[in-house]
Amino acid sequence: MRQAQGRIQGWLDSDWLRGGSIAQGVRELLLARPVAPLRSVPARQTFPWPSEAPRAIVKRTLGDQFRDRWYDYLRGSFRCPGQREFENLRELAGAGIPVPSPLGWGSMGPLSFVLMERVEHSQTLRQHLEQGEGSVDHLLLEDLAQLVARLHRAGWYHRDLYLEHVILRTDGSLCLLDLGRSRRQASPRSRWLAKDLGALLHSLPDRIPAATRLRFLARYLDLCGIHGARARRGWARAVEQRRARIASHAPRHVSVANPAP
Repeated sequence: MRQAQGRIQGWLDSDWLRGGSIAQGVRELLLARPVAPLRSVPARQTFPWPSEAPRAIVKRTLGDQFRDRWYDYLRGSFRCPGQREFENLRELAGAGIPVPSPLGWGSMGPLSFVLMERVEHSQTLRQHLEQGEGSVDHLLLEDLAQLVARLHRAGWYHRDLYLEHVILRTDGSLCLLDLGRSRRQASPRSRWLAKDLGALLHSLPDRIPAATRLRFLARYLDLCGIHGARARRGWARAVEQRRARIASHAPRHVSVANPAP
């Protein structure tokens, strides 16, 4: 990832300043060269920080997506990807959604980062559900339905709601990741919620039976107060259309061989 030049902006939790200035702390994270990134692609790096004794995760991004810039323009404010994800995490946590605690953000030119809590976990939810040949853990699927319904009832939609972005904490609870593109609206369009659900069903392991997938969707609709037979059939049809569309142009989104970013 190439370096960028420009004015430094940002904010950091006081615990990360160690007596220095915000500008110094932000610059350090913008220019850090991680020893062992968790994920590294041309426009994004995710790495633990500090390298020697990691207590947080840094997601560093070069550039921004046009749709997200346009959305911010229509809102009357411009935010870099790091600030956008930081604010999303803060608002989601305030709404009771289990997400990593936001610790800071920074930007310099097209380069930006978000600093967040390092959540102790060993697997993504997909990796956990992929394992074994026994019965599916229905309690975990119930927890997942509760999580997604809570997200949507709060007016949020994820926009990348694959199982690789749900992790299993060491205490068995779920935590939602990769929220930089998430949005909140007073009355989000049903097609965005259906897209979240379609992505989620697409990323379920093949060993999950069709009947279990339908029960998961039915439970989600119950939790969202959608009870009429006609309305439920409409939702099921819309979700399946979204799932099929995703499957037609993308490979299976994540697997043990293709771990979460």
